[in-house]
Amino acid sequence: MKRFPGCHLLILGLFVLTASPGLARWEKISDDGSALLAPADDKPAREQKTHRVGNMWLTISNFGFFGNDEQIDYRGTDYWLPKCEFPAGSGVDYLFQGALWVGGVVGNDTLVSVGADGWQHENEMFPCTVKEVPCLIESLSTTSSDSAMAARAVSEEDFIAIYADTFTTATYNDVPSAHTPMGIEVTQRSYAWSYSYAEDFIIMDFSVTNIREDNNAIYDVYIGIYIDGDCVGPNTDLSDGAQDDVTGFQEKTVDVFGDSITINMAWIADYFGSDGTAGVSGVRIVRTPNPDLKVSYNWWLSDTNATRDWGPRVAADPTDIGGTPDGDVAKYRILSNGHFDPNQIEVEDQIPAGTPYEDTRFLLSFGPFDSIAVGDTLPVTLAYVCGANFVRSPGVFDFADFAANAVWAARVYDIPGVDTDGDGYRGEFRIEDGDTIWVEGDGIPDFAGPPPPTAPTLQAIPGTNKVTLNWSRDSEFSIDPFTRTIDFAGYRIYRSRYGTLMSSTLLYEWVKVDSVVDYIPEWPPPPYQDSDGDTTYAYTFVDTGLTANYPYYYSVVGFDIGNERAGLGMLESSILKHFLELGPIFPAANEFGADVPIRVVPNPYRIDADYEGALWEAYDPSRRWSEHTRRLDFINLVPGTATIRIYSIDGDLVDTVEHTDPNSPRESWDLISRSNQSIVSDIYLFSVEYTSGPKDGEVEVGKFMIIK
Repeated sequence: MKRFPGCHLLILGLFVLTASPGLARWEKISDDGSALLAPADDKPAREQKTHRVGNMWLTISNFGFFGNDEQIDYRGTDYWLPKCEFPAGSGVDYLFQGALWVGGVVGNDTLVSVGADGWQHENEMFPCTVKEVPCLIESLSTTSSDSAMAARAVSEEDFIAIYADTFTTATYNDVPSAHTPMGIEVTQRSYAWSYSYAEDFIIMDFSVTNIREDNNAIYDVYIGIYIDGDCVGPNTDLSDGAQDDVTGFQEKTVDVFGDSITINMAWIADYFGSDGTAGVSGVRIVRTPNPDLKVSYNWWLSDTNATRDWGPRVAADPTDIGGTPDGDVAKYRILSNGHFDPNQIEVEDQIPAGTPYEDTRFLLSFGPFDSIAVGDTLPVTLAYVCGANFVRSPGVFDFADFAANAVWAARVYDIPGVDTDGDGYRGEFRIEDGDTIWVEGDGIPDFAGPPPPTAPTLQAIPGTNKVTLNWSRDSEFSIDPFTRTIDFAGYRIYRSRYGTLMSSTLLYEWVKVDSVVDYIPEWPPPPYQDSDGDTTYAYTFVDTGLTANYPYYYSVVGFDIGNERAGLGMLESSILKHFLELGPIFPAANEFGADVPIRVVPNPYRIDADYEGALWEAYDPSRRWSEHTRRLDFINLVPGTATIRIYSIDGDLVDTVEHTDPNSPRESWDLISRSNQSIVSDIYLFSVEYTSGPKDGEVEVGKFMIIK
């Protein structure tokens, strides 16, 4: 069934995009939300894909960077990929591009390979090592119905990408340029979760391998993460996001969950345009092969025309780079200088004329690794973290949420190595005198954390201005693998108009009597009654009084009792992951199943009508309006499936729509032709051919008018 076009949570179909002159052409956006760039210039196919399982949507690539390239930032269409959007569905971005930088010495050559370099559009890493090898991003999930896939997965959403710097031509300002390869291959694994304590960060695990064919080792290796923020605060125009960024390095002891914890984070945020809710994003190093490495933090800025390029310099170091590092030698110096630049607000009076908050970038780097022999691999793990309510006012920053998320990123990376009862089980907590104690990690990567209960199986049935929800008891038997107990506490129902976390509303809650202290619970939910004896569902709930003509999203989640000692509140299964789209809800006037003619509404469709204001064309306000938001419905379909064909008055086929939900009496169309073009004013004909149900094989015809 073609989904309602106003729902931007889903990315539909294939779409041919043509970029501006000089830019590569993204050939398609696929159903799973990935963008594919066809092979060109003797390079393998490049791909980008977005983590969307948590509250931070981050797009990664298989050619050395994460974030997004303006080539595919088609905001306002159904084919849009975010960069680093936080909170999910807010339309607020905290990143242009982040990229891996690797530098080293091979023989007499000082070499650096970068995944991206800001407005210079320098790309020196590409998928795999040869054009003929398909090396697209692999997706895995621990929640997959494919047991073999679930067994291989680490998180609820794994992306695995492999890329190398072995091509002798790269790109610089979107044109081919010479590149001297270092001879490295990178396996990048990024992990995302929907859990409340892990939904605001993504862990990125890199393995950097020497694949040189001449058997030379790479010496004095430094690795860095480059971040070009272009942050957009809640009150900032989208086009001006880059022009007021501020960065810093936080090495500070903060109080998190009652413990004093020191965090080391390089961060970047939107400095102006905040109402106290502007957030922050940043990088935390959670693993290197050697904890005694030299760490550097450097930043620089430039205005949009690159006429002013500036960065702090250390006077005692004549080789220090004071702005954008150009070329391999300059990049290696800034990777390896061991300097910690002062926070940007501390030197604002030193920055040349103009605002001291421009297009700011930073580089967090560490090394040296003495050498990497051919075939050897360096493991490096980073967390890209977001935090809410960071910029309280210009110059006043609140690290509380940011720090808590950074702490949890480290905890998820390395859970403790405690065997509490000698059974070989490595648990999350230790029990002392009846108290649950958090235990620090053992240095062995785990990429895991306490999970919420398993989400119940959900069924949603549309009705006349209502929805009936039925769900299973799966959550009640879910065992927490860390405490090894059934800690189920109850169920919650959420409803949303757009399928985003920000638009979700708690509709109802049931809590077990013996699970939550100081709470007057209602338990159990109304029992499910099925005359056919269906045992899948145990409970039911009817949501009434709904406005017809646009879709709703529903999620039924199980939640647990939490663990106060470990800093955990009640954990609930993901709202976002388990949303079930339903709709459009049909009004009482729909005579579902009756032998009445199929109608088209509205007819005529008028471009000057306020369909959104009338709740007919509902679209997510965090996105810009697009032609794909338009909607026209075929109603009074009888039970069964059907194929709907739309023709021009001359008999040319304009589009085909498959009606696959036999329980819905209507089907929507977005007024976009099969060639992905907006249709023009005219009279159109349609036919509905039933493919199942009581009218299987029958055809009904009609016409409608479009007035633009």
